Amino acid sequence: MAKVQAETDVRDRTNTFSGGREASSDDWPSGADVAVATGGSGSGGSIGWSEGGLRLIDLLDGLCAGRSAIFSLVRVAGDLMTRNPRRLTLDDRVETCLKLMTGYRLRHVPVIEPPGEKRTGPTLVGVISGRDIGRHLSPYVGKVGAKDSDRARMKERLSQVATRKPRVARPDTPLDAIITTMVRHHIDMIPVMDDDALVGIVTAGDILKLFVRMGRIQALSVPERDCSDKARLLDLAARRSTPDQLLDLYFRTVGDIMTEQVVSLEEDEVIASAMEAMQQGAFRHLPVVAKNGKLAGIVSDRNILRHLPGPRQPGAGTGQGFRCELFSVAPNHPNLKTPLKQIMVPEVTQVSPSCGIFHAAAKMFDHRISSLVVVDEDKDIRGVVTVTDFMRVLLALYEFGVRQSPT
Repeated sequence: MAKVQAETDVRDRTNTFSGGREASSDDWPSGADVAVATGGSGSGGSIGWSEGGLRLIDLLDGLCAGRSAIFSLVRVAGDLMTRNPRRLTLDDRVETCLKLMTGYRLRHVPVIEPPGEKRTGPTLVGVISGRDIGRHLSPYVGKVGAKDSDRARMKERLSQVATRKPRVARPDTPLDAIITTMVRHHIDMIPVMDDDALVGIVTAGDILKLFVRMGRIQALSVPERDCSDKARLLDLAARRSTPDQLLDLYFRTVGDIMTEQVVSLEEDEVIASAMEAMQQGAFRHLPVVAKNGKLAGIVSDRNILRHLPGPRQPGAGTGQGFRCELFSVAPNHPNLKTPLKQIMVPEVTQVSPSCGIFHAAAKMFDHRISSLVVVDEDKDIRGVVTVTDFMRVLLALYEFGVRQSPT
């Protein structure tokens, strides 16, 4: 297997987050649309939770000059978060959660205590993710081979499944701090708390949708440029360029942001090999190739979790390794010998290295997927681009803007 590219080192800016076990959840917005052009989801002022005041005329002038003004408008959690997400309680049952996730195409749901005498709003007590549900249930649920014990798990309460004490943010938490935490801890959702009340969530889907909105704005205000005409990063810094200019001149195509050193497995290899590769490389998607080396499918950690025996044992696999708890299983379990061709997704969404990043983000958002395989004209794998890559780009843009701001 090829050696996976090392993750970009990100600075620790997690002072505003509470601790807790990794809340491994992906999501796509489930409540109100991400507020971009109007400045967010908060109250008081035209730019939501951010301080300061950007006039409408400033926004229009920026659009006419080819600047989206997004980096002035979207700076903290309250500016981007999905408000009033769908939620459940610890007393709700697994089957209720599964129906909610399936019906609304959710990948996670906050778990709350309803408002009470001393609580003005819903209080967060945990998070339930698609990964948690997939790992808890038997792969035979809903199939011919299902046993009574398998069906009984659907009646269990979420108190037995939910991840407790997830990392959280406040409405005024800077987005670069949120993204840093999401990348560092391999999580895709951060609940947003205002005092003790759950007011929203920031998800990987919100990040993608932000890129989709930026692409639409750019299409209206910026003429198409030759992607081969790149500016040097040093020149951009010397000219005190804006994050919009950095995005337009440096991060244009999938080839600019993708992971090039890709780990792939052949379709006859087994689940155990995929789990080992994912844990060693700390990634969640593996291209699967045929014997001729051509792309045959893709396997995610969710595909694997749905084929592991459930439920996971409490306290099992509590080490610090990637997916250590979710992947906890007896080393001799027969499911680990299942060939990848039996669990992989054969219809793989592909893009070329020259695909624009906004188009790639829209493709991922529209298809509700977290990765794209990058192939050349001969259909040979050239890389993989994931939601995490988009998070790193956004983090770089925010940090670039901070360095370029006058002190």
